[in-house]
Parts: sequence; C-alpha cells; structure tokens
Amino acid sequence: MEFENNIPIYIQVINQIKKDIITGKLPMGAKLPSTRELAVLYHINPNTAGRVYKEMELQNMCYTKRCTVLWRREKRIYSEWRN
Repeated sequence: MEFENNIPIYIQVINQIKKDIITGKLPMGAKLPSTRELAVLYHINPNTAGRVYKEMELQNMCYTKRCTVLWRREKRIYSEWRN
C-alpha cells in the first residue's frame, strides 16, 4: 500500500480496512490479524498498528475478546462510510 503524506498512516490503514469490509473481502465476524501481523501486512510500525485497532474499537468497527480482534459490523455504520 502506498501512503499519502498529508493523511496519517493509521487513518489510511483504517480506510483500507473499511473498503475491505464494504467489498466483502473481510466478512462479518472475521478474525483480524494480530497487531504484529497487521504491521507486517501494511509495512507499518507495530505501534501504528496498535493505534489502528484502538481507533477502530473507538469507532465500533471491531471489538477485542481475550486479545483477539474480531469484527463487529453494523449496517448503520456502513451507510455512513459510503457518504
């Protein structure tokens, strides 16, 4: 993934994940990669990957269960993303 200079990297990663949800690449209830795996996948710092998940949780995009990150999808949220 190529990152833009004027947008924080963690926001760009979240936006990419949102696209993956909308297109069905990441189905409801799918287990997300660990923080370390996300960092490797997107070639980002592990602290940035942790911030991605923290922000996603604040936006009710996902939740954690015993250190495992899982999706929590709500149709209301998806309609907001498309606008």
